[in-house]
Amino acid sequence: MLRHTRFLRRLILGVALCSCWQVAQAAPTHALTVYGEAPKYPAGFQHFDYVNPNVPKGGSLTRSAEEIGQFNYLNPYVDQGINVVQVDTWVYSPLAYRSLDEPYTVYGLIAEKMEMDPNGLWIRFLLNPKARFEDGKPVTAEDVRYTFELMTTKASFSYRPMFADVKQVTIEGPLQIRFDFKNNLNRMLALDIASLHILPEHWWKTRDFANGGGFEPPHRWATGPTGSPRSMPGAAWSLNGSRTGGARTCQSAVACTTSTRSP
Repeated sequence: MLRHTRFLRRLILGVALCSCWQVAQAAPTHALTVYGEAPKYPAGFQHFDYVNPNVPKGGSLTRSAEEIGQFNYLNPYVDQGINVVQVDTWVYSPLAYRSLDEPYTVYGLIAEKMEMDPNGLWIRFLLNPKARFEDGKPVTAEDVRYTFELMTTKASFSYRPMFADVKQVTIEGPLQIRFDFKNNLNRMLALDIASLHILPEHWWKTRDFANGGGFEPPHRWATGPTGSPRSMPGAAWSLNGSRTGGARTCQSAVACTTSTRSP
């Protein structure tokens, strides 16, 4: 009888500890990791260790297009033509930014906080109320849902298998959105969603996204460090001072120019 009592006490204690652990794990956090390990950088960190915030400012950077050195499209999300390498990271910011000195860890950028289900069946994003597009409009949960639906219906086919295990997207408030999963077999899914670069619905809903349109002037709805391209062809970007700093710490003034050819 005494042995059974001890067993029950241990069982109850174990269940209680597991419950407390789950509640703690579900709390909003500034970073997500694949296996739930502690991130390298604490909340509120100023820059990654590999970034020099005091780098001399000025100069220029020239990037070619993918493979052949020329481009005929600026839209990097579709299987149309030849686009510019990394243009999406220049123009639009993601929900969370991936660090380059950890296996796979993302830190909130547009998303101020992230909340992961302890069982891996959903993820919630709480957007930063200060996040703005280049035209001053706030980044909302509607923009996040619109971006996800755009990527899984009209973007490159590579996005569809990547997000195939997303069961449902629910807007819980103007700055809060939740993604529910079909299962918890894909540990990368939550981080892949967090890495989505968020597009403004009010601009893209009237553009021919599927056929590579939308980046042509007067595109002025960026959230990234360089802002929108100022011309096409010969697309040129300049550093957007109001978009630098924070987790990305893009401190150097950069004008990115690329070669072009006619479609």
